[in-house]
Amino acid sequence: MDRPSYINWLIKKAAYLEDGHPVECYLIDYSIDDDLLDAFALHIRRHYISDSELNSSCRRLSMPTSDYLREYVVPQSDEPMGASTRSADITEIIISDLIQFVHGYTTLRGKFHNRPNKNSSEQGTDVISYRFKHNSERPSTDDELIAIEVKASLSKANLNILGSAVEDSQKKDQGDRMPRTLNYLRRKSELSGNQNEANVIARFQNRSALSYKMVFGASAITTDYNPQNGVVIGVTKKSLSLQCGTVLFLLYGKKLMELANMVFERCTP
Repeated sequence: MDRPSYINWLIKKAAYLEDGHPVECYLIDYSIDDDLLDAFALHIRRHYISDSELNSSCRRLSMPTSDYLREYVVPQSDEPMGASTRSADITEIIISDLIQFVHGYTTLRGKFHNRPNKNSSEQGTDVISYRFKHNSERPSTDDELIAIEVKASLSKANLNILGSAVEDSQKKDQGDRMPRTLNYLRRKSELSGNQNEANVIARFQNRSALSYKMVFGASAITTDYNPQNGVVIGVTKKSLSLQCGTVLFLLYGKKLMELANMVFERCTP
């Protein structure tokens, strides 16, 4: 997957909780640029369906591309659960891209592909990414897997979602949800004929054969918020019940739901 151009909108900011605990913080400083928004939309649409699959389905059903996408693929804001699915999907994709193209992992993206209900996000761990010390042919105990819980509030400022993300990461992803999500993604890769990805996932499922580094993260994306002089006011490790090793991500910007809707509308030209 190529690096999407919108990644340049993510501006790294120094930020800390009130007690000094560091936060991976980014301002989403977007611009209304038709070319960038179109490219962002195409990047998102390809998470749901590939170009070849889309062309094949439209030919088989004799449907215009835009009609097929609206009917079967892209969440629609005027349909039940469509708006919340747009919010969940775009934030998971943004975090996936941040982890891959800024932090140097490879993100598993199969949960979006050909899902049965366009207006309902798949359950399970939100973002799972990996990186090899060497490569998939030379597994090492220094290989890494990172699992991130993603929460979003794109219509109003809400820092409570960071606490919710921490709680779900520590109670669910560090329980049985992440292994079950890995198994689901491996099976989905096998069914779609992506054996290379299935083999990679199997490596991380079989930790008893060869261990690796495991990292857990909690992320929040919210609108109309800005840390005060780099401090996330009112939030501490204690208030989050933060366990050692859980990495925090905070992304913020203005009018983020408007951005999401602009992008999704361009997914169905």
